[in-house]
Amino acid sequence: MRDHQPQLAQSFLEKAQKKSILQYIYQRITILNEVRLLSYKVIPESLHPWYNIANIHQNTLILNAANANYLMCLHYEKSNLLKTLQEKLLPSLKFIHIRIDPTITTQAAKITQDHHDRFYIDSE
Repeated sequence: MRDHQPQLAQSFLEKAQKKSILQYIYQRITILNEVRLLSYKVIPESLHPWYNIANIHQNTLILNAANANYLMCLHYEKSNLLKTLQEKLLPSLKFIHIRIDPTITTQAAKITQDHHDRFYIDSE
């Protein structure tokens, strides 16, 4: 009888004999997550809710910004981020493209409102 215990995705993918689509997806997710973590170290914390890592495509990192205001702020950080990512994670990365995605505004507003609510509840 087979073992029906839950398995980690990584161990499941490592058991695959040849490179499958699941392995490719797992590798992409891992790289994007590492890029996100490194970007949090380079980009100021005040900008974190207002952008996200969208994709890496043809040696270009694609970021989404909430609006033109945050797009400009991210442009100031772009060279530092590119340099850090090239040194530590993706030497083949050549460009960072930033575009506007208004849906981030609603997500960020919810995050900042939750943070605001917690601050006032804790201070009472």
